Amino acid sequence: QEAIPRLRPVTYFNYMAGFYTWAAGPIQRFPDFANQLEADGGQPARKEVLVAVNRILNGYIKAFVLAAWVAPYADPAGIYHNGELTGWLLCCRLFAVYFGYYVFLYLNFSGYCDLAIGTAAMLGLRLPENFNSPFLARNPLEFWQRWHITLSEWLRDYVFTPLYRALRTHFAVLGLAGAALAYLVTFGIAGLWHGPTPNYLLFGLLHGVAAAGYTIGNALISRWVERERLRRFRAHFGVRALGMVLCNTYVALTMLVFGWPMEKLNHLVQFILARWAA
Repeated sequence: QEAIPRLRPVTYFNYMAGFYTWAAGPIQRFPDFANQLEADGGQPARKEVLVAVNRILNGYIKAFVLAAWVAPYADPAGIYHNGELTGWLLCCRLFAVYFGYYVFLYLNFSGYCDLAIGTAAMLGLRLPENFNSPFLARNPLEFWQRWHITLSEWLRDYVFTPLYRALRTHFAVLGLAGAALAYLVTFGIAGLWHGPTPNYLLFGLLHGVAAAGYTIGNALISRWVERERLRRFRAHFGVRALGMVLCNTYVALTMLVFGWPMEKLNHLVQFILARWAA
């Protein structure tokens, strides 16, 4: 696409050797890295170093302290081995398990990203932000504008946009169905990007279905409801709060699929049904 006018081997080697993003850091595009090297301002100032150290400490606390504290509540094993859990105690424990892995994954992943961003800043490099308060998302598309932002933007630029354009050009009759298909393919790839296993694929497809459904529903509602009236409705506090609750509840379900083997999920469902039947 001629987005990289000049490719120097040394610069590319330094880009590939960026150890701070190998584990779980944000995805930095090569042009951004190369431009920063060309505009190198020397060693970071003392204030910038202090900000970087603070970011590293925050990341350590999130990834190795808070995430470790949440982890036991996100594991259903504690329910199976405690036969005394009944009534409201059981409901609270199931609630903790349902949302626990979502919270754990956020603390762990965003913590590692803070460590990577802070470490790179110590070297005078600026990495892109990867999280922006994902729990405030009100719909599936907004969630991916707040969660793993760099992966979302990469998939948007290199998968969704060219695929959607191709569908609109060659299969214009599909209309909104073309956008839905593009979302399913894009999020399916997003799932398989984490690993070629059924739970990762299902995770991606669940988000693809949600994004496709939201896009189609939003387009249909926009045709039937006046724009200004729809804007006021969406801006209402109650509507925004309900959107956040519904979005995070659905995302928490997908995170269970993402993090647990299918046998473990099936075991949990069978356990809940057996308790209810009793």
